[in-house]
Amino acid sequence: MPSYPPARSGGRLVRGRGSIYPISNGTWRGAAIVTDPSSGRRIRRYLSGPSADSVLAKMTDLQSEVARGVTSAGPKLKTGTYLARWIDGLGSTVRPATERGYRQHVEGYWIPLIGSVPLARLAPRDVEQAMATLTARGLSATTVRGARATLRRCLGRAIRDGLIARNPASLATPPRQPHREIEYLPIPAIRRVIEATAGDELGAAWTIALTTGVRLGELAALSWSDVGPDDLTLTVRRALARDASGGWSLGETKTARSRRTVPLPAAARAALADQRGRQDAARARAGNAWQGRRDDLIFTDSLGRPIPPGTLSKAWRETADRLGVDVPFRALRHSAATAWLTSGVPLVLVSEALGHTGVSITVAHYSAIAPELRQATASAMDRALGGEP
Repeated sequence: MPSYPPARSGGRLVRGRGSIYPISNGTWRGAAIVTDPSSGRRIRRYLSGPSADSVLAKMTDLQSEVARGVTSAGPKLKTGTYLARWIDGLGSTVRPATERGYRQHVEGYWIPLIGSVPLARLAPRDVEQAMATLTARGLSATTVRGARATLRRCLGRAIRDGLIARNPASLATPPRQPHREIEYLPIPAIRRVIEATAGDELGAAWTIALTTGVRLGELAALSWSDVGPDDLTLTVRRALARDASGGWSLGETKTARSRRTVPLPAAARAALADQRGRQDAARARAGNAWQGRRDDLIFTDSLGRPIPPGTLSKAWRETADRLGVDVPFRALRHSAATAWLTSGVPLVLVSEALGHTGVSITVAHYSAIAPELRQATASAMDRALGGEP
């Protein structure tokens, strides 16, 4: 804690500590220079009290706040004001879909619930109470945790800006996430789906998803230039997603690690060959109306236009109902992952093929199939020791 020399009338204290002086009504006033969080400017802050000692105590508290990263103007800045400024300033730093998600969290959840709390006074309990309110409204634990992650990111920027000293969202305890079994198709079911949809208009799309683990938006954005020589590999470079105008456009993948190259098994190579023939026929029928020349996408509608992810998902649901496999599209990605893992593919290679940012994410996603993996490791050891043919 800083110490001050005795105040004296008209006297200035040690450089950088401000000054304390008496004023005409018999009270004392002190002045200090602090940073205004709204503008970043250095401003003079005045404090007053009945005695020099009381002003000195206030200035000591002020210096303590400054040392902790909470400026004197902090109490005047509301959390909602900072949140709104942050979301409006994201601009091109994130993908449009990500910005929409952040905005939903900020404007739909956080500003109404904690926007009136001064940013410098926001506490973990405020965030926890807000999360409890969201849960009581019927939001899932996953949704609330996602909203908390958005708030944590925003408040991390506030720490960088010197407005707060700690992140209340990071310190707040999120709602418990109930364990949820992942949905996937076992290998025999994967084989049956590939065989049963071989002649379907989108049969090749289901085969690619089941054998490479591409995400829905990635599948919709695949182009023929992404296919390697002799159809041996497939490079995931882009994803089809909503743009700022509300339309669909080809953009970046979910993360940098999502850009990856995966080997294509025989079933996928055969599906691509069939898709080439099917698309060539569609192009010939469309003639000059064909619109797929620029992007050269693998999966398009009858005029060569991209197929929105929602349309693909709906088409898969209809196919799943017809085949009696009650799983959503995301289960195709899970199916590829579990097929690799239970067949003995090293975890790090599965993680790379899925485009996860780290192996820990792969483990967290697929811990539900641990019994099958344990049996697979036992079988592998039996084969290595000659216990099985």
